[in-house]
Amino acid sequence: MGIEPEDAKRGMSAAWALSRSNSNMDAIRFWSTALAEAGRPLGSDDPLTPDDAATVDACERHIAETLRVSYEDTLATAKRLKTQGVTVGIISNHITSPPWFQECAASAGLYELASDPSLVVVSQEVEVAKPDARIYEIFFDRLRHREPDVQLAELVFVDDKEKNVVAAQALGWQGICYNATTAATGELARGLAALGMGAVAGTTAE
Repeated sequence: MGIEPEDAKRGMSAAWALSRSNSNMDAIRFWSTALAEAGRPLGSDDPLTPDDAATVDACERHIAETLRVSYEDTLATAKRLKTQGVTVGIISNHITSPPWFQECAASAGLYELASDPSLVVVSQEVEVAKPDARIYEIFFDRLRHREPDVQLAELVFVDDKEKNVVAAQALGWQGICYNATTAATGELARGLAALGMGAVAGTTAE
């Protein structure tokens, strides 16, 4: 009996939640966790069927395709800020092993977008995820290393999850809750303008 698609999705969600702040995870551990949560642990007496393997392959392709999606208006706004001299960084709840963040970043040009490689903070690498205050503090510490005089109130954090924005605001950052999939063109730029556009803008990839 093969893995049902809903079981596969549940398994992947569980594996993602575990992996995004655990640097010891790799592709094998990710899929072992996903399969166990889907009710088909590796090493059981009931081995994976060809249908199971096909489901896993389909899930992995779906993840890769989903993560390659980028939002042109968001990227254009961030690029425009950078050309205006604004420091741009990224705080992402994401996985680098398997290398899905790298695929997403390469597709969207995120490494080029960030003002400095140190300002790309990925949750799995630092072992803490938004909305935990520590991931914002890690970003700010890296930023202060480059710009010693920067103040918390100058930072503008943009995220599609309100709880993540609230967490940044609690630390003294400015914040905008913005969902690129539903927002009108220009909405992010208008939101930034309404804040007076602080000296630093953070963009995010989930």
